[in-house]
Amino acid sequence: MRFSKSPGRVVVPAAFVHAAMLALGVFRMPSAAQAIQVPPPGGSGVVRAGQVSFVMPSPSPDLVEMGPDFRVMMEIATPNTNRLVAAFIPPDQLAKLPGGLSGAPDRYALVEVLRRAEFVDVDEATFKQVVDAMSTQLANGEAQSTMVKQQDRINEKIEDLGLKTGKVTVDKPVQLGSIFSNANAYGFCMLEPMASGGATQNMVNGVALLRVKNRLLYLYVYAKYEDKTTVDWVLKTTQAWTDAILKQNP
Repeated sequence: MRFSKSPGRVVVPAAFVHAAMLALGVFRMPSAAQAIQVPPPGGSGVVRAGQVSFVMPSPSPDLVEMGPDFRVMMEIATPNTNRLVAAFIPPDQLAKLPGGLSGAPDRYALVEVLRRAEFVDVDEATFKQVVDAMSTQLANGEAQSTMVKQQDRINEKIEDLGLKTGKVTVDKPVQLGSIFSNANAYGFCMLEPMASGGATQNMVNGVALLRVKNRLLYLYVYAKYEDKTTVDWVLKTTQAWTDAILKQNP
């Protein structure tokens, strides 16, 4: 595969879809048969993508990786174009899974890869091409049309799974600007208004595209908006998490 045709098209659709499911309680975790062992917060683990192993640190001291057994529950919020690699939620939320957990964590983070590009070797020139295309789409205001398309796919999942939560609708995202841009990482932040079942929620979303070991990784950091401190937390966490991943995967 080559990124020769509209390279931005392979990255932007993944960036605007997850909070709609989780923030509004569309996501429902079923009861588990037995208690699970919650890992210590702030640790690191190893994940695989594109035949490559990655050391994956926690994005924040108050988040833990769900592990392969429970991580699959987050796939309902992952677009069909992507594959979920890691999912982080607060440890107290993870501990509740044996008894069932409804609604969504106030903060969570996801790592994904683009299915059609998972096994592609990405050099610096290709990464720059992808970032430039993404930047152009964001500048042209294409986020809204992308979100509407993903909204429709999410609603199809809701219907297929028989969830009684109502359809998800998304409003125009508010761009909060770029966080960082360098040879191996590009990050930006936005505010995403969403509604479902009569409830409306604003989510702050930090998105980072990384070139790690010649593979593309997508990072998503979410927090329910309360005030400016929410935005500050997302910005700081997205930057620090990106730095940690790049440092631990030379």
